[in-house]
Amino acid sequence: RALAGWRRRIELDNADREALDAIVDLLAASERWADLVDALRTRAAAPLLAQQRRADLVRVAALQESSLADPDAAIDTWLSVRSEFGDDDEGRTALDRLMSGRGRFEALAQLLAESASDARSGCGARLVRVADIYARELAQPVTALDFYGQAVALNPAAGEAQAGLMRLLEIDACRSGATAALSRA
Repeated sequence: RALAGWRRRIELDNADREALDAIVDLLAASERWADLVDALRTRAAAPLLAQQRRADLVRVAALQESSLADPDAAIDTWLSVRSEFGDDDEGRTALDRLMSGRGRFEALAQLLAESASDARSGCGARLVRVADIYARELAQPVTALDFYGQAVALNPAAGEAQAGLMRLLEIDACRSGATAALSRA
């Protein structure tokens, strides 16, 4: 009866947070997993903070994997979480486990390669930023040389890292190191 009452409130206002939370709690307590997945998806579609929406979708994926024994649905949910909220260790680990278990190695390899490429790009940009700080703000060009070198080692075509190394060619203490890094790039 309580569930029916809360559902009537949802019919009046599908964004009623109190009713959505109560429905989720009741369904979880009664271990009605398929209905709980639907309720979590409904709550995730309501106007919520992004963190709550993500948490609900992650819970959906966990329920699909464990309680409903539907790894393909869990994979689809994790892929939508990744698409909407970005790549992270938790999602990558879950997708690796699920996709490996289903023999979806080609899709997994593509996903992990994409993730590694994004991580390498982001890491390279952070290395350049650190190098710029050492070179421009802290007047430590030798330390900057190391960071610019790491950035071009990750991505030889990194224009900002190459430009930083070019600037370091003018400093005697950095000239040979910058030349070597640029020639490797």
